[in-house]
Amino acid sequence: MRLLNIAAAAITIICTSASAATIAGDTIDAYAGGFYGIERIKGFGLDAPFVVKDGRSDTKQYSNAFTLDVDGDGFSVNFYFFSQLADGFRLNLVDLNFDAPSPVALVDLDVTTNLSGVTFKVGPESVQINLGNVKTDNGMYFNAKFLTSPVPEVSTVALLGLGLVAIAGCHLSRKKHR
Repeated sequence: MRLLNIAAAAITIICTSASAATIAGDTIDAYAGGFYGIERIKGFGLDAPFVVKDGRSDTKQYSNAFTLDVDGDGFSVNFYFFSQLADGFRLNLVDLNFDAPSPVALVDLDVTTNLSGVTFKVGPESVQINLGNVKTDNGMYFNAKFLTSPVPEVSTVALLGLGLVAIAGCHLSRKKHR
């Protein structure tokens, strides 16, 4: 039983340990759309992919409604006037390829917001913020930090499994010879 506890702890550490991942320096895409069948609204800002830089130098303006500032470890959306966004309106961040010593995936967001009714979905390399029917006003915001998790490499998991089988075999062999 003790052996199983040790194995479970090792697998948990490999699969869920925190990582210092960043998207600073990467090219990502951010776009607004999703209503009336329009995936990307053009001509209001957020028209093309951009390189992420820490600080405010890469801040993107969407019409006069809001700004988007993406940093290596998170992003912020700041709203500037009263509005109720159209049903189905979404803000999408895609191609979030995190740099780290080993592959990592986006698993969640740590969010602070003063918006009511906003929801979001997180994928391994994307975020979708659903803002449809959300009322905004000057001073409202949606801030998020990226929460990532290492993606174990196949060889690492295979070696761990082989080691656990060997340890279990030794344990059973000792038990048999007693």
